[in-house]
Amino acid sequence: MLRVLTLSTLFPDATRPNFGVFVARQVAALSRRDGVAVRVVAPLGLPLWPLSRHPRYRGWDAVPRREVRDGVTVDRPRFRIVPGTGGRFHVAALTRALVPLLDSLRADFPFDVIDASFFFPDGPAAVALSRRYGVPVSIKARGADIHHWGHAPATAAQVRAAGRAADGLLAVSAAMRDDMAAIGIPAERVRVHHTGVDLTRFAPAGDRDALRASLGIAGPLVLSVGALIPRKGHDVAIAALARLPGATLAIAG
Repeated sequence: MLRVLTLSTLFPDATRPNFGVFVARQVAALSRRDGVAVRVVAPLGLPLWPLSRHPRYRGWDAVPRREVRDGVTVDRPRFRIVPGTGGRFHVAALTRALVPLLDSLRADFPFDVIDASFFFPDGPAAVALSRRYGVPVSIKARGADIHHWGHAPATAAQVRAAGRAADGLLAVSAAMRDDMAAIGIPAERVRVHHTGVDLTRFAPAGDRDALRASLGIAGPLVLSVGALIPRKGHDVAIAALARLPGATLAIAG
């Protein structure tokens, strides 16, 4: 039996049901494989009071410390973040918060590997914990963990060091692997692992021309998918639309 401990600050909860849902689905699929058992640790980073009462965090008090999701036990420890420090102290705070939980968890779940499903702060914390418990660690790069945290002055060195120290490295695309290499993580050690698609939910749904007509789309359709934040680059698609006569742009964020 392979016992996998998934560590992910990118994981859905009752207040954010779509946050990191792709990680939750990956975990559920992994747990259904023969010979594999999975536990999840999904930490919540909270600032000190009174900032912890900000609307962004207000509902987190009601998020249970432990729950079962899709048959997988999920622990949700809290750790303290310090606003205005650029994330410099996130890893140390997260590691301190996880040690007592993992010490107790190993009594009934002696995990064989730590799977960090986001590169920061999960990755550097997972590396420190893997040394404590004598198990290998794998880190997966997904996007902002490299594009933002991997370049931010306060955290770039931590991301780079974790990438060099990890036993396994994953990236969601070949382009992401190239971006990891650009900040000093050896590309030859990175395996591309695409995010899967649930084909029972997403599949062709009938006559393509009829569906386009029902949406009022006559010419070419450009779809820009991503959160409605500047980093996703929807402005590039909007600017390009001026050079595509007759095209329709749809943004799903």
